[in-house]
Amino acid sequence: MGIEDYQLAMTYRSLMAGVGLGSAIALSAWFPAVAQPQIVLPRSRATEWLELETANGEVTFQPYQQAAQPAQKGNRLTDIGDIVQTGDRSYAQLSFDRDIGSVLVWGNAILRVDVLDVEATGGRITHLSVPQGIAKLQVRRFNNPNSSLTVTTPAGIAGVRGTVFGVGVDPNGKTAVATEEGAVAVSGVGETVQVDPEFYSLIQPGEPPLPPQPLAETDLDVELRRLVPISGVGTTTPSVRLAARVHPINLVYANGIPTSVDLEGNIEAEIPLDSDRRLTFTVLSPLGDERTYELSVPNDGWDALPPEQSE
Repeated sequence: MGIEDYQLAMTYRSLMAGVGLGSAIALSAWFPAVAQPQIVLPRSRATEWLELETANGEVTFQPYQQAAQPAQKGNRLTDIGDIVQTGDRSYAQLSFDRDIGSVLVWGNAILRVDVLDVEATGGRITHLSVPQGIAKLQVRRFNNPNSSLTVTTPAGIAGVRGTVFGVGVDPNGKTAVATEEGAVAVSGVGETVQVDPEFYSLIQPGEPPLPPQPLAETDLDVELRRLVPISGVGTTTPSVRLAARVHPINLVYANGIPTSVDLEGNIEAEIPLDSDRRLTFTVLSPLGDERTYELSVPNDGWDALPPEQSE
């Protein structure tokens, strides 16, 4: 079942890893020369919030510097560093306050608050981080020119003023940004490209964004190249060495394990099998499309045979 199917059925975790915002005071020279008590300022707190509307499957909510807990409808991300995390085949939908939009996260994802604030001019400042997994945002156009919304990943930053777009981050930080409506400015290592509707861009950590390409040229197909059984001393569970190719915009999960996809779409990984020597291969796009393949792996491996798609 794809994420859109989940939504119908229900009716509906950065470049700045470990960010904590703080301040320090330098006392002015005209203060009396007497001992001053140590001044400790409170952490900057958000004046806005994201509220959890739906949690399906394994979803956790972790307030800043607190233990993670099972997420519940109504949980609010209000403080810098608050996190929502989803497990395999799990998702969460959150809404911004004041009805400015929503964000859907899934695919072993982490969503973290970096800034949620309103400045003196009334501009809303929203900075989120997605270190891994997929986040799809739907945000209405901002009326205040000082408002901004950004999503930071290990590879770059996507900034918008109102649009529908998805961000997918694989285990190595490679990021795909795809736009359905509006436009997204995608930046990395000082360079920016604009991703217009029905286009996408890829960013590798430490590199500039690639030129946008049409979404119409993407797909969820899998070209299976090799499955080689791994055996020998120390092997306690059956596993295979996998070689395959997908469209590079996609994220891939093999038996629930996030698997890196390079800029050409190539996959090389070692994957444990279940007791029935089955391999579930799930392909996800940043905008919510999903396809799952079920592979039965013989003892002598599988070389370039077409996978059987599950329904």
